[in-house]
Amino acid sequence: MTIAVLGAGISGCGIALELAHRGHHVVLFDRRDQPMQEASRWSEGKIHLGLVYANDPSLRTARMMLKGALEFEQIVSRWVDLGDRSRLYSDPFNYAVLRDSLLSPDQVRAHFSGVEALFRQQMASSGGSYGPEPDRPLYQSEEPESRGYDSEHVAACFTTLERAVDTHLLADLICDAVIEHPRIDMITGMDVQEVLQSQQSYRVECHDGEVAHRFGPFRFVVNALWANRLVIDARRGLLPERPFYNRMKLGVNIWPGEHDLGAPTTTYVLGPFGDLVRFPSGRNYLSWYPAGMFETSASLEPIDWREKLATVDQAKVITETVAELQQLTPALEPGLDPGLDREDVRVEVEGGAIFAWGDSDIDDPGSELHRRYDVGPHRNGGYVSIDTGKYTTAPLFCMQAAECIAPAAARHFPVSR
Repeated sequence: MTIAVLGAGISGCGIALELAHRGHHVVLFDRRDQPMQEASRWSEGKIHLGLVYANDPSLRTARMMLKGALEFEQIVSRWVDLGDRSRLYSDPFNYAVLRDSLLSPDQVRAHFSGVEALFRQQMASSGGSYGPEPDRPLYQSEEPESRGYDSEHVAACFTTLERAVDTHLLADLICDAVIEHPRIDMITGMDVQEVLQSQQSYRVECHDGEVAHRFGPFRFVVNALWANRLVIDARRGLLPERPFYNRMKLGVNIWPGEHDLGAPTTTYVLGPFGDLVRFPSGRNYLSWYPAGMFETSASLEPIDWREKLATVDQAKVITETVAELQQLTPALEPGLDPGLDREDVRVEVEGGAIFAWGDSDIDDPGSELHRRYDVGPHRNGGYVSIDTGKYTTAPLFCMQAAECIAPAAARHFPVSR
């Protein structure tokens, strides 16, 4: 079969590689000149165990994240040679519970205990793996000061097994695999406009900024776009049945040269806070939600998020992000001011649009951002749309989407009305 895949992020590249490995010809569309250039490259890359979803007492989000996390490396290894795993993963995360957290330290601890029980159950039943020391306790309590945090702002600290994958390294490996695969053709520099159906085949209509193009026919189309995925769904008459919105979230990437930033890999919970992630490559990812989240949209009209990124005051994002994290974590090198011109420090502000269900932000305890379990691939005839949910679950949903296209496995997946 010849199959079109829309979007060359982690979901689009993953499903393209999986289908190509199964012997199908794939045409992969993206508006950039190479795969894996946006959100899949510029996120914090956390392979979630469900710990941050402490405001979902049902643990349904934790179950979903755990399934994706325990299969993440196994699935990705089908597509690329990961080589030395020690270069791929960050230091383990600390969870710093802030004094203005939506949940108390005791509530966070109770959630962690529930996640640990699920973690052990799923490890035993699935044969999955996670990290180099899975037999250690999933979390342990520590005094905030002992881990470099300011106890005036941080009420509790938990060290955990959770890690992030180096999104830059993985993006490069996947990009090379896509480009080199003999059964994958890339159509770059194209904005997908619409998917048209004629009997049992489909055509993809695109625009390169000057001229419209039409490609096909295709037996199947997989919509693996991210921020504008629902736009293409809606043009096929598949309208969303609940509120949604997109956000543009930016992070500060710092390569400090010979310096060590001094602060541990951390997620600050629970609310509109941030992360600090240290990778073996020397890259440090810093985010502070209020400083880095600058645009939202609930429109079914396409948005050029890269164009909006060009309007960002990057110096302001850097200064505010570093200042907030230094206040919480004085161990973060006090003399570091990435806003200054230092030859030994490289700094980049980058990010991508993030899709989520709901109509309120993470500071709302009732926000759907605290619940990420009603996600995955949905099929409508020969058209499959993938709601990736989180980076963690992308490879899992790529496998499910591949099975969804195979007729014998179609019964496993929801069919959109």
